[in-house]
Amino acid sequence: MNNRKLLGLMLLTLWLLGSCAHLERVVKAPEVALKELRLESVSLSRQRIAVVMDVTNTNAFRLPVREIAYDLQLMDTPLASGVMDEGISLPAGATETVTLSLETDLISTSRGLLDWLRDPGEEIAYRVEGHILPDMGLSDRLPYRHSGTVKVQMPFL
Repeated sequence: MNNRKLLGLMLLTLWLLGSCAHLERVVKAPEVALKELRLESVSLSRQRIAVVMDVTNTNAFRLPVREIAYDLQLMDTPLASGVMDEGISLPAGATETVTLSLETDLISTSRGLLDWLRDPGEEIAYRVEGHILPDMGLSDRLPYRHSGTVKVQMPFL
């Protein structure tokens, strides 16, 4: 390979790498907020909770998502963490509802959360944070963090 072709190949590679780095700065992290918690079943040792989240794509283009990692706290008590790795596609500027099904153990849950379950209100304070990994050939994870209160549904009580 002559020097001109090698130089051209190197310049093309540098340009492509620069374009990818620029694209990663252009992609904005979606907003994630809890919409609802549904306590679906309760036993002495396990609880099944449906966590309903609204995920809003703040970008002007469709965002394919490979994974959503989450760390969920209720009343400053860690409840669950994990990764939803079922790919989803977020339309530009739109909000999609994502439901996670979690199992937790009340015995290992804090006293404050147990007290709340004995006399539940309609809402509970939460914090959710994690990252979203786009499925666009980008390696950067897009972090998110949100806190507030969320409505809790307990249809069996």
